[in-house]
Amino acid sequence: MLWKIRTELADRPGALAELAARCGADDINILSLEVFTAETGAVDELVVSTRVGWTADDLTALAAEAGCV
Repeated sequence: MLWKIRTELADRPGALAELAARCGADDINILSLEVFTAETGAVDELVVSTRVGWTADDLTALAAEAGCV
């Protein structure tokens, strides 16, 4: 399944790497990444591919575990 995730990452080195590693651990493929400037910092938008059965709540939890807002 294809999903679009929009999130704010912590403003520190390695924050994106944590999200990518978390995705990789759950066999989620990051297909694209785009970064937008926001008043509060940067907002990252990812298109990912997951196995069937993943839900929006699952992806929200994954992003939160990786330190994303």
